[in-house]
Amino acid sequence: MRIRTTLPLLLAAALAVPATAAADSIVYIDGGDVWSARPDGSGKVRLTDGARWHSVTQADDGTIAAVDGLASAMTVMSRDGRPLRTIDTTQMDTPSSVVFDTKPTDLAFLPDGRQLSYMLSTAECGSGGDQCGAKAVFTTAADVAVATPLATGGDYRSGASTPAWVTNERLLTSGGYGRELELGGPREGPLAPVWSSPGDYLSDAEISRDGRRLAAVSRAGSQPVLAFYATSAAVLSDPAPPAPTPSCRTTSGDAELASPSWSPDGSRLAAQSSDGIEVVALTVLESGHCETAGGSVLTPTGSHPDWGPADPPAARWIPTQPRGPDTPPTRPQDRRAPGGGVVRDGPVGRAVQVRLPSSALRRSDLARGRARLKLTVTAPGTVRVTLLAGRRKVAVAKPRRVAAAGKLTVALPRVKTSLRGRRTLTVVAELKTKVRTVQTRATLKLR
Repeated sequence: MRIRTTLPLLLAAALAVPATAAADSIVYIDGGDVWSARPDGSGKVRLTDGARWHSVTQADDGTIAAVDGLASAMTVMSRDGRPLRTIDTTQMDTPSSVVFDTKPTDLAFLPDGRQLSYMLSTAECGSGGDQCGAKAVFTTAADVAVATPLATGGDYRSGASTPAWVTNERLLTSGGYGRELELGGPREGPLAPVWSSPGDYLSDAEISRDGRRLAAVSRAGSQPVLAFYATSAAVLSDPAPPAPTPSCRTTSGDAELASPSWSPDGSRLAAQSSDGIEVVALTVLESGHCETAGGSVLTPTGSHPDWGPADPPAARWIPTQPRGPDTPPTRPQDRRAPGGGVVRDGPVGRAVQVRLPSSALRRSDLARGRARLKLTVTAPGTVRVTLLAGRRKVAVAKPRRVAAAGKLTVALPRVKTSLRGRRTLTVVAELKTKVRTVQTRATLKLR
């Protein structure tokens, strides 16, 4: 178990996570695309292409929304990836003079899927610099082409970030220093501070559906930790619910910790960490005390998990269209590449693959710019290699133009980010041809 707490009783992590027949799914981002899987890691289905997606969320019926980073627009899709609509954001007239950009992040569906919350940041600074870094959470109807304006029913919460819906009537947000977590209903603002502990810097929080458990990211120390709190069911409807009480925290900081998401029954939690997406069972969570029953890694390269009660799709939706001899496939098929990674096949076949070193790569070689990777390219095009630590880019090699198929050695630039404590990096090798862009991913071990 990689998510550990400070209490000795939590050494019971050696116990296996109880099997469950619940029809749950976790949607997440991996390699810049949207995926869906069962909590045990089985039934994984990639739902998008293009490696440009972020901020995924799902409603109770499995409807998914994510941001297309290329278009900076929210896309709503069915649980099998079929696009339903695109929601554009515009400059909103707000009660303040702050000007927000139109690039949404941190999407959060209401459980019933009728509305969708998102976060915007400032597009520019005011004359006195007081608008720099400002954030706000907006809420729009989910069946529109342009985000609902405030004047016609859109919701707006100034200074808020990282929205998470507890019920269809209760929205949890982070409000910053002194008002870390706030709970409120649509169009009425925060009812009362749920947790206001100066110096704790809580954000990215979620409350379980029964209202009795809260998990949040605390940035009080040099590295973020996950903090757990016992709450009361009063948070579901009471206008002034009691404040949560601390239960436990993870023992060591992790720069990649983010997006805690409770299972529908509140017994397990998925969260992003430097090891990918971890799933942990919490058998006891009460004031001053937690107990766990084991954990697992859903995927070592994923991020931004969102847990919902719907089944994952049996397969990805494929559009029906005429096929000619030169028509690219509507959906690339995934298969394993020799030496690790997933190859996305296209009209050029297995276009690019990474040949991993026989032994783990030295961190010192990466830090000094001495690292080399070997590729096999089976079509002409432009090759780009990226190294990821979790979802963070740590190195991007200069694009290489190849005129013919063959073997290629790519020199990686110096990695300036500290890799201390990291056991793996993700290699993303991309080949852009005249027909399409194909990509392969592999896990690189470090020593």
